[in-house]
Amino acid sequence: MHQDEAQQHPQKVPTEDSNSPYGNSILGCEKSAPVLFLAYKSSPQRFGYSAMMTAIVGAIIGYDYGVRDPLGGRLTGLSITSDGFVTASTTSHESGAFIGTAENLAWNLAGLLNDASLTPKERQEFSDLYDRNIADWRS
Repeated sequence: MHQDEAQQHPQKVPTEDSNSPYGNSILGCEKSAPVLFLAYKSSPQRFGYSAMMTAIVGAIIGYDYGVRDPLGGRLTGLSITSDGFVTASTTSHESGAFIGTAENLAWNLAGLLNDASLTPKERQEFSDLYDRNIADWRS
């Protein structure tokens, strides 16, 4: 999906009384208002990042931003190989996708988190989700 297509799904700030733009059920489980707010606040779309970055962040935090590949799939799991490359599983293709280097991903995520002005608690929550949802095979 291209950036302009991703922006066709306007985002609203989630509150306890509202659902995410794509529903409150994210990756098969209900998300709390704080997780939905983190998804909004750290949304790459808000800061002009690419649809790919939006899909990557969605896979990291377990949030479906609505970004789809040409076959209609979304990124689900991310892995960092022992030699420092990032791959992702997708719902549309069994072999997954090559994302790039772990160094480049770390640099882009640092820029996004800086742009998002996350609080220390929100940064910790993002970091916890990163650790939980990315398989890092480097030693």
